[in-house]
Amino acid sequence: MAASVSCNPGTEIKVWMLRNGIKQSDVNRALGYKLSGGAVSHFLRGTLFLNKIAEYLRGCGCPNHLINELKEHHKMKGFVKSMS
Repeated sequence: MAASVSCNPGTEIKVWMLRNGIKQSDVNRALGYKLSGGAVSHFLRGTLFLNKIAEYLRGCGCPNHLINELKEHHKMKGFVKSMS
């Protein structure tokens, strides 16, 4: 049976992270964010687009199109605040 495909790029990135053994807390820690702050969670939901997180995930091998789709998906909804 084929896996279902999500239309939410944040969910697709979460799946990619799980498949590659990357936890949200790992990203937060690597970038110096407070673990309780949930920066990666906000990034994946598209409520805050942080270039620092996008670049980190790209460096880990996350497909660029997923990150670009996440940014565009939430820009259309007016949720994205782009920050470094």
